Amino acid sequence: SWRKDLSFGAPVEIGKMRYFRTRIFRVKQGMNKAFEEGVKTALAAYRLTPGTASMTTDGGHSLRQVGPEVSVAGQLDPAAMAWAADLGFRSVINNRPDFEAGPGQPTSSAIEAAAAAAGLSYAYLPVAPAYQSPQEIARMAELVATLPKPILAFCRSGARSGKLYQASQQR
Repeated sequence: SWRKDLSFGAPVEIGKMRYFRTRIFRVKQGMNKAFEEGVKTALAAYRLTPGTASMTTDGGHSLRQVGPEVSVAGQLDPAAMAWAADLGFRSVINNRPDFEAGPGQPTSSAIEAAAAAAGLSYAYLPVAPAYQSPQEIARMAELVATLPKPILAFCRSGARSGKLYQASQQR
């Protein structure tokens, strides 16, 4: 059963957690305490090394932690908002301009409605892939400072959101 002290986020199977790839753990009788301590140590190490670990979920979404309470992902759709809430995120920042990939790309308004339905705070800060202005960087810093954490930012691949976050923290 799920235990907050052994989990990085919301209740999930341990095999779906960011740090672990194994789906099933078989703990020998009498070794529960040693297993728990190992998990706690691994979680502590992960929290101290943002940006060095990533996670791909069963839904195919890839996440990368870029800050203590900020992760980035590639394009998310409205259905992914419930998934983000289930992982324990409290806010989403959309850095991808509407229709950047054509009419098939989910719009900000559709994602915002799904985020609200999932209980997430939502911000739309569209930025170009190659250049983020000082104003956009300042706005990202403001969002990171004020939105409920943890935060999940996304764009086409996650790279733009990651660069924008890093720039916002160097101001």
